Amino acid sequence: MASNRPARPARREHGLLGTLSPRVARRLLIVFLILGMGPALLTVGLTQLRSREALREGHLVALAETVDSLISVLVGRLEVADDLAARLLEHEAPQRLVAASQGRFDAAVRLEPGQPPRWGQADATGAPPPDGLAAVIPSHPGQATLAITGSASSGRPADLWLLRKLPGEAPTVIALRLAPQALWVDASQLPTEASLCVLDGRGQPLACPTPPPASALARLAQARASAINGHLIWDASEPIAAVYREMVLRARFGIEGW
Repeated sequence: MASNRPARPARREHGLLGTLSPRVARRLLIVFLILGMGPALLTVGLTQLRSREALREGHLVALAETVDSLISVLVGRLEVADDLAARLLEHEAPQRLVAASQGRFDAAVRLEPGQPPRWGQADATGAPPPDGLAAVIPSHPGQATLAITGSASSGRPADLWLLRKLPGEAPTVIALRLAPQALWVDASQLPTEASLCVLDGRGQPLACPTPPPASALARLAQARASAINGHLIWDASEPIAAVYREMVLRARFGIEGW
């Protein structure tokens, strides 16, 4: 038996946007989901960025505290060496200064007007006394100064000398070379994956096991012209953050800060 009933119309979705076919409704749902996820993804991205910035700031603060502590240690060691030198010059003959220094000095040079420098006690290399020491003479009998000879290379620091006038012999100056192991901070005292680089007043490495690239030293020189404390970030194989501080030495030793 045949039926003459009219065909049923296709089912349509009803909602806020009116009457939609199922296919169109699914497409709109996908669009709504994507649009809804956009703000959430943006929020997650901003949160991650803030977290990275907070971690970087925390890292820089920790490095700054470490640098401040190391500066206190180095200045303290220089002052102890100077106090010891003043006492030794009062009570010991020049040829006895190194032996009586308990490992703080490893060589002594005697400087007299019109005479070439001569060893008070030579180092183990047998090399002649370094040039340039006579140009760095303390301005007052009771004041010490510091002189640098050579340069830092292959992880070895430059030579650092403490100069004082010999009591009772005003024209004579004694230069005592500070033993590296008694002055510089050992790597074991540094945080993991951190290194220390000490630059002289001209910005040249003085004690620097891992020297920064020349581009970083140039940027540091520019930064120090406007601020003695701060931080730098440069790209090597990966981003490197560095905190710098000035070690003030003029009041005690009459030289530019490191």
